[in-house]
Amino acid sequence: MGSISLLLVLSIVSWGATLLLQPRILADGRRTAGPGPSLMVPPFANDSGDPALNSFAKGITEDVIGGLIGFENVLVFGVDPRSRSGAETALRAAAPGVHIGYVLKGRISRAGNQIQITVTLLQAADNQHLWSGRFCREFSPNTMIDVPHDIAMQVAGVLAQPH
Repeated sequence: MGSISLLLVLSIVSWGATLLLQPRILADGRRTAGPGPSLMVPPFANDSGDPALNSFAKGITEDVIGGLIGFENVLVFGVDPRSRSGAETALRAAAPGVHIGYVLKGRISRAGNQIQITVTLLQAADNQHLWSGRFCREFSPNTMIDVPHDIAMQVAGVLAQPH
């Protein structure tokens, strides 16, 4: 019974986030973000020790950003992983005057054929942890395809709540 209640609550939060944060598509096909939370997503860190996963970490970061920009009221900033300065410094230089309300950090680790992606949503002003999620999957294209979407939906659900 408890697992059914948890599933129901998660479904309602996901549904509410979907309603509140609907993507807005302009006449020329571009998506745009309305006023609402602003989020910086620095490149996810590769904690696996395997340099081959650097491109995987970059791809997951880009896919999560892609999922988040689909929500109308979320303004998302990615940071160029080649930037030599810190993520926040790079963003401030690229977009002065932009208020960043939240930061989404991610880490990727691997053990055998299992991959774990740990994601944390912080308030930028005080580094308060608002949410953290851990996504463990077998490392294969078929099992990894939905992870960025799952992350984006859960983050959108947290951003839709008052803080």
